[in-house]
Amino acid sequence: MRRTVAGLGLATIVAYGTWFYAFGALIDTIADDTGWTVGFLAAVFGAAQLAGAALAIGGGRLLDRFGARSVLLLGGTLGGALIALSPAGGRWTFALAYAIGGAAIEATCFYHITLSAAARIGGERRIRAVTYVTIVGAFAGPVFLPLTARLALAVGWRPTVVSLGITAAAGLTVAALVVPRSVGRAPDADRLPALATVRRALGDAASRRKLLAAPLAATGYGILLVYQVPVMVAAGVPLATAATYGGARALTQLVGRIGLVPVVERTGIGRAYAATLMMGGAGALALAWSGSFVAAAAYVVLAGVAIGAASALDAMYGAEVYDPSGLGTLMGLQQLLAGTAAALGPVVSGFVFDATGSHAFTIGLSVAGFALATLAILGTDRALRGRSEPSGTRSPTTPYTPRR
Repeated sequence: MRRTVAGLGLATIVAYGTWFYAFGALIDTIADDTGWTVGFLAAVFGAAQLAGAALAIGGGRLLDRFGARSVLLLGGTLGGALIALSPAGGRWTFALAYAIGGAAIEATCFYHITLSAAARIGGERRIRAVTYVTIVGAFAGPVFLPLTARLALAVGWRPTVVSLGITAAAGLTVAALVVPRSVGRAPDADRLPALATVRRALGDAASRRKLLAAPLAATGYGILLVYQVPVMVAAGVPLATAATYGGARALTQLVGRIGLVPVVERTGIGRAYAATLMMGGAGALALAWSGSFVAAAAYVVLAGVAIGAASALDAMYGAEVYDPSGLGTLMGLQQLLAGTAAALGPVVSGFVFDATGSHAFTIGLSVAGFALATLAILGTDRALRGRSEPSGTRSPTTPYTPRR
């Protein structure tokens, strides 16, 4: 298990760090040097996210059929090469190469891949493997954000982006070689085509509700991550203090992951996940009153722990709910749904704020997302308890019972 956790953890750090987090440290530097607008650069980043989400189901299918090593090698070499080449031309060359490169890495190396591969470890080790990978992956931002900013100040943004692309290709290649060859592959992945796997999941009550919970929760989390500082500033918190609260919230994510194993062992995955979503909603409510120190501190703790625990719990629960032979494919479908919701939720909130001048809708939409996701997970838990293993040989169209 150690090799698996080390390889998948390294892949998570490199995949998220080299373009998802690093771009935030580069956007102002690129705009100042080139004259490209921040809106244009934000659109490039958004296009990469949406394209990566759209391709995630394909990345998951590749995981099911060929395993983590092949998928990480493909995404790392292709995505890293395109990112490294992106500064070589003008704005549209950069936009196209960077967006496709980022999308390739997201589709093949993000949590829906690394955590699905960890979740395929058998028995009770699965819970620990998923948790450990998320703990290691939490260092992506703390490592790459400051390094990217310092490198950009020292040598400029173009050499920095080239370095990030090379790091992505090299780091993900090393991670792939560390992961044992068999990790992540489903022995019976060829039993059903990808489309049939999706249709079968949609016909199963537990899987359907789990898929519904993903975009609802992503709406809540996405809005919090984008608007936490603006909402605090609107509540009267100074900008520097609001940014400090946001940084503290990121640190408390580790708390939600470190203490996860004993909680899951005591309560079960479904109940722990529902409780986490309720904490996220409570954190969103606390954010609305963050002009008070007590409310701001409550937001830091509640939202941080909820966001930190959610990714690990989601992967654990996916392994409980989804057909094991199509886990990667269905987690990829989840990434498509959640990534789209996480991108669109903040956009809708932004338009409403422009029209009203208030963040009330922003907070309300986040709370609603968490509340509805909680109900969906509780419904999933009920549907799981109602499953029964059919007698005799199980056909590809009959409901399946997850292995506990």
